[in-house]
Amino acid sequence: AARHSEPLNTSECMLVIDSIARTAKPIVVLTGERILERYPRLPEILDYGRALGLKMIIEVTPTELTDEVLAKYAHFGERIFRVKISESIRENPDIRIEASPFFAELEDCLDRLDKSGYETHLVFTATGPDIRTLALIHDYAVRRSARGLYCHLRFDMGNGKKPRDAYSVDEFIERF
Repeated sequence: AARHSEPLNTSECMLVIDSIARTAKPIVVLTGERILERYPRLPEILDYGRALGLKMIIEVTPTELTDEVLAKYAHFGERIFRVKISESIRENPDIRIEASPFFAELEDCLDRLDKSGYETHLVFTATGPDIRTLALIHDYAVRRSARGLYCHLRFDMGNGKKPRDAYSVDEFIERF
């Protein structure tokens, strides 16, 4: 929710949350690079949003979810985290999913989430209308019994060049 390149401070975060709470009672998803590290007072921000009746979610990378972090955030409930998987899932035609170090970190993270009583919620960023990759990620989420799979759409089809297998954002969503 930053207006510029600098992250919001705690007071600014709370003002944004106040504004959202006055408008509706949506889910507030806190995301950004190294969010747990950048916001040491994140639990205070989460408590504030929850006190206003908002559902608060943190999007994190697999490496951020250490046993210490899982214990620290346990009182926020089993649905507090969404794990970013965009860098971890790669297709290998021979074995379906490539067993890269990133994939091993993801698997370890999801096992720790499960053992600690958290639900598995996954999030990825679609950088193009690639149905094959989307199907691979969906398949992985099903095999891991994920309770949620969320997608950030970050691509522009307005460049005038439309590949043969490309779809508009609406067509992409419909096909999914």
